[in-house]
Amino acid sequence: MNKATIYGKNSCVWCDMAEALCKEKGVEYIVLKLGVDYEVEDFTSHFPYAKTVPQIYFNGDHIGGYENLTKIFTEGYCEPIKATERRRRVWKVLRL
Repeated sequence: MNKATIYGKNSCVWCDMAEALCKEKGVEYIVLKLGVDYEVEDFTSHFPYAKTVPQIYFNGDHIGGYENLTKIFTEGYCEPIKATERRRRVWKVLRL
């Protein structure tokens, strides 16, 4: 069975849509809320390059946000985000 962890916050439409999509597709999921289950510092250390919520783990891979979650169900796959790859891209841009 597929599993998801959704890092979100209260009053977040995209977070609510991610939760609803998981429920609709029968995905086992948990929702962690900012200020209740984690703090801003935890978020920035866990997702150093993320600027928005939700941030979603799907079957153990960080996939990004809601749009990437929908990709999994429409296209059957979404490329996981690898922290090392993100760092390389950022450094490459900084060196230009």
